[in-house]
Parts: sequence; structure tokens; C-alpha cells
Amino acid sequence: MVKKERYCKDILIQISSAEQALRSLSNNILENHMRTCITEEKKRKQRSN
Repeated sequence: MVKKERYCKDILIQISSAEQALRSLSNNILENHMRTCITEEKKRKQRSN
């Protein structure tokens, strides 16, 4: 978009959209990690006690 000399507002909107998408992906990965890995580790520790 920059090379095509697009309007700055359009570029900023695209950047904001990309940032939001990455933030959402990051939250989903963290949520999945917490649901699976951390929960499983907690269960393992409880079984070993």
C-alpha cells in the first residue's frame, strides 16, 4: 500500500486491522494453552501427591 502511495488513513486502518487479528490469535493461543497444558500439568501434580 505504501509503494502504491495509498492514502495514509487507509494504511493506518489496514495496520489496525492486522494488529487486531494478531491480538485475537494471540488470545486464542493463550486460552488454548491455559485450557490444555496448564490444566494437564496441574492434574499431573495432583496425581503425584
